[in-house]
Amino acid sequence: MAIYTNEVVAMKLYHRDVFFKPSFHICAVKGIPLTFSKHAVDRVTDKSIDSRLVPRVISDTSRTVVIETETEDNGVTIVKQLIRHPYDAQNDLVIAVKRDGFVKTMWLNKKTDTHRTLDKTKYERR
Repeated sequence: MAIYTNEVVAMKLYHRDVFFKPSFHICAVKGIPLTFSKHAVDRVTDKSIDSRLVPRVISDTSRTVVIETETEDNGVTIVKQLIRHPYDAQNDLVIAVKRDGFVKTMWLNKKTDTHRTLDKTKYERR
């Protein structure tokens, strides 16, 4: 039985190039087995991603970079992170993953991408 309340959960979005709390740099899913949405699985085919290079667990985070963190409870509880994980010499695999290891989507991004089109107004500044 679900219980519904009128409580509003304050979701906040942070980007490493705008403002990041020190704890946001830590990959929240380190060591957690990843599960994949149908959309994420479809992206492997649609974007010609080699499934053998998609991590099933992120155990070594030394080269994994957290780009974006979504939180609830006014920035306290991490809900989702966007991470860049090494893929090949030219690309990183960008993975949108919830804190329980559920991968919502993923895509390849050039290592040289400088994010010139980043809309910084979407993100918290403190």
